[in-house]
Amino acid sequence: MEEALAQLNKLSGVRGSMVVGTDGMVIASEVEEGIDQEVVAAETVSLLKTAERSLSKLDSGPVIKGMVSGQWGRVLFVGAELGLLVALTEPEANLGLVWLELKNTLQRLNAKLGEEENWSP
Repeated sequence: MEEALAQLNKLSGVRGSMVVGTDGMVIASEVEEGIDQEVVAAETVSLLKTAERSLSKLDSGPVIKGMVSGQWGRVLFVGAELGLLVALTEPEANLGLVWLELKNTLQRLNAKLGEEENWSP
């Protein structure tokens, strides 16, 4: 998993990436020093749960992906059966490239985990 995350982190403007379980626990992480990965993991799962509640009230299906933007950066995530794939970016990161690489990273994780445990939403 760390190899897949390291590849994602090679994109300009990506500060780190993580695989997070639905319980908020960090499964794998490659983040810059100074980033509290446990806090990021727990808060990202909290965002996912809030989005799931909102979408269920709208009959919009499951959460596929999400993003939160702040003055100093963004948190992007894609939801999956096993948890979340999370990318932390600087404000100027190219979002199109980051989303594309998140998709590619999911494919690499799928290849490693096998067909039984599919990370695609």
